[in-house]
Amino acid sequence: MRVEEKIAILTGAASGIGQATALRFAREDAQVVCFDCKSLDETIGAIENVGCSAIAYQGDVRHASDWKEVVQQTVDRFGRIDVRGNIGGVVSIGPDNVIEQTEDGWDRIVDINLKGTWLGMKEVMPVMIKNGGGKCHCRM
Repeated sequence: MRVEEKIAILTGAASGIGQATALRFAREDAQVVCFDCKSLDETIGAIENVGCSAIAYQGDVRHASDWKEVVQQTVDRFGRIDVRGNIGGVVSIGPDNVIEQTEDGWDRIVDINLKGTWLGMKEVMPVMIKNGGGKCHCRM
């Protein structure tokens, strides 16, 4: 997929695959909105070090209010959203086996991986439809 001149919101951008994806999009001349619950200073610094720019939004994908805010800020600044990349996710919280996993830990995994994806799509897709389309990608 060509991302040149695209407006992209990417979750999980503070580290790992999300951070690498944000850097790649920026290098390909996309406008990148990095969204994560962790500090995005390292990601923004890496993007700026290669002569590109990006916007950091520190929030929680499990909260509709954070999605509403990041979408509104993106639309206010760029007028549209072309790509929504759900790259952030968790495999385990605490014990990494079914027997020792707590119900609260499991609920958090489901909320981050599933609810966070759904909330993002719910907020971003109307903007994309209004502007003639876009792409939502998930990688967990």
